[in-house]
Amino acid sequence: MSALARALPLLLSLLAAVATPVQARLSPESEPVLPAIELAQPALLSGPGWQLKPQVPVLGFMARFTLDTPHGAIVADSVELLEVRAAEMAAIEVLDQVSAGEAFALAGRESLEDSGEALLAVVGRPVQTLVDLPAGVLRYFQRQADRWGDRYDRHRDRIGQRAGNEGDPYDMVGPMNAGREERAGPRNKRRWWQRAGREGTRLVKDYAKYGAARRTLARELGIDPYAATSNPALNARLDRLAWAAAAGSFGAGQLLGGLPAAGREVLSQAGRLNEVVWELPPEDLRARNRELLSRWCGDEFQLRRLSRHRPFLASVQTRLADAIDRLQPASGCEHVLDLALSAEHEVEARFLANALHMAAEFLGPAAAGARLDTVTAALVLDLADGVKVVPLPVDHLSWTAEARDFFRQPALSAGPRTVLVAGNVSDRALRELTTLGWEIVVRTPFAGAPAYPARCCA
Repeated sequence: MSALARALPLLLSLLAAVATPVQARLSPESEPVLPAIELAQPALLSGPGWQLKPQVPVLGFMARFTLDTPHGAIVADSVELLEVRAAEMAAIEVLDQVSAGEAFALAGRESLEDSGEALLAVVGRPVQTLVDLPAGVLRYFQRQADRWGDRYDRHRDRIGQRAGNEGDPYDMVGPMNAGREERAGPRNKRRWWQRAGREGTRLVKDYAKYGAARRTLARELGIDPYAATSNPALNARLDRLAWAAAAGSFGAGQLLGGLPAAGREVLSQAGRLNEVVWELPPEDLRARNRELLSRWCGDEFQLRRLSRHRPFLASVQTRLADAIDRLQPASGCEHVLDLALSAEHEVEARFLANALHMAAEFLGPAAAGARLDTVTAALVLDLADGVKVVPLPVDHLSWTAEARDFFRQPALSAGPRTVLVAGNVSDRALRELTTLGWEIVVRTPFAGAPAYPARCCA
């Protein structure tokens, strides 16, 4: 037997030993299923009438929690939304106590029932009922309906032109929407006249002082009046009490007068909410946000679309506008609005608003003169000193195929680069990012950031 033949088995075994770690390094990792206690603070693991399922899958870099409640299972698609839902469940307990109390018993139920019947009439028979509205409300509704028709024509022409020349400008895939397929389906798209009908319902509610009462109740509880609409159990209770306050002879604050101030502090999730969310009616809030954004974004078409883009709750839209105004970018606001308009889920809208706040708080004065840009579905800041900053407000970043493909894009392959992560990063992702030349900041603090455990996801 030749020397080569004798050495061949040894060579093959050495090659196999080398190939195994190389293959492991090249293969992406799967997103984990983690104990809830590694992702959320102990206070968020359970509460009166609810508790979390103990194991939590990470999907698209966000933890998907399931709350078992008497009202059915409630899904929270991030640590941030878990905090929101936990505060809302506490608010439900308070509202149930209020509803059973003497104040609500004296709320003028006949007037309440009349208001509810009037609203149902508008929803069920909008044409016949609108003629009975006060003239001022009717004229305003007509202007809004005409405006929706104009918007439809403008949007059709603009999208047709851009899609024909560039492809769909709102079809982007990246960290912001990495878990989209695992969440609820695409948002329900309504035609403009259906939206106008919903606008009419809103105007009737505002006319009855329902909207102001609802915001006051939410403020007393320290919760987001707009996020509450996606929690059916809370939404029904807020509606009931808001109608009572609007129709009765007392103020909404009186309904919660028996709630101790300390209780309000426990319930409050106000850290991520601007006061104007409670103070302004929705139409005024949208106008305020549009005026703020127009300082940095010159595209009126985008601004009009964003003001009614359903994934952006009015409170989240406010957070987005505040962050852009704080950054005062030299250019690129239109790129951010394109990314915002690609969002199809509340989680994606919150991702972008939080990314902007994250960058603004981390960079501080260094953000002056920054250019905003997007690389697939992610925000990138090009600083005046040549550094690229990618803020990722995610719960847990693993080295998945999506993460690998994102960070290896040519647009992110050169120069000094920093990635900001709100939650934790897997050991594998840390190694790979370091090899690619990224500076990594884990658990980046910013106003309204989720309160991760001290040793999240170790």
